[in-house]
Amino acid sequence: QNALEWSSRVKQIVSSESLSIAERGDKLVEILAQKPVGVEMQPTLDDIKLWCRVYSWLNNLNQGMDSLMDQLAMWKDGSMSSASCFGNSEREVLVGLTSVHMASIVEGQEFLTPVSKNNIPRIVSELKDEILRGFDTIGKKDVQVISKKDVLESKFPMGVTIGSDEDRRMEAPLFICQCLVWRLICDRFMSRIEQYLATKNGGSSSSKKPTLKDAKAILSFCPVTVDSFFPLSDIIVLKVKKSFQQMVEDAEALQARASQTLGDCTNLLQTNCFLRKDDICR
Repeated sequence: QNALEWSSRVKQIVSSESLSIAERGDKLVEILAQKPVGVEMQPTLDDIKLWCRVYSWLNNLNQGMDSLMDQLAMWKDGSMSSASCFGNSEREVLVGLTSVHMASIVEGQEFLTPVSKNNIPRIVSELKDEILRGFDTIGKKDVQVISKKDVLESKFPMGVTIGSDEDRRMEAPLFICQCLVWRLICDRFMSRIEQYLATKNGGSSSSKKPTLKDAKAILSFCPVTVDSFFPLSDIIVLKVKKSFQQMVEDAEALQARASQTLGDCTNLLQTNCFLRKDDICR
């Protein structure tokens, strides 16, 4: 009887929409100590500990994204903001603000992929891993990534996905975080282009060659669509998306012209050069 009552109380806590994420986590921690001894039941003790951790992560991420957006809004309006200490450009400020909350991003990185885009392009995974490894986050070495597989297998009773009801209820911290990571991926790719161009001009030869295919893959993975704008989305993602689209279109046009020119040259070389001398000299 005690076991059934305990299990029922757990289900009431996790299914309650009147409780915040933090309150649900706190109540689960309290009820853990009241679990009947020597009785196996669902959810298991390990399941509930994992749920507590997910609730704690979501709460920290939500608070972090709220703080980031407030600081970014103040910086945009020219008000006094701690964001100013990171620099004057949008990129410097975004990188600086994101680094403050990188521990939460590292911990929940497996949940920061839209469910509609399960096949992550190689270049996106590669650049995201570089970003997550590159941040000098206080205590980052102690941060353990939450396993999305373990959460799903534990039958966690809440959708921890971008665009889910819970994400919208919390003012979309998962979605905003995904947009920030995508923006940083774009910045990292542009840095690769700059490094590669420097290599061509006598710089280091260790730079990886950026390709049009990679740029198109990154653009296709942009989380923002026409119906998913949010406050400050212009700073975080829209302007970068527009410039990325223009870069891809320019590269495609250049590629098409190069192919046409190569085809014309091939046709000329396959004919009698004497008969086509006027074309050749043109």
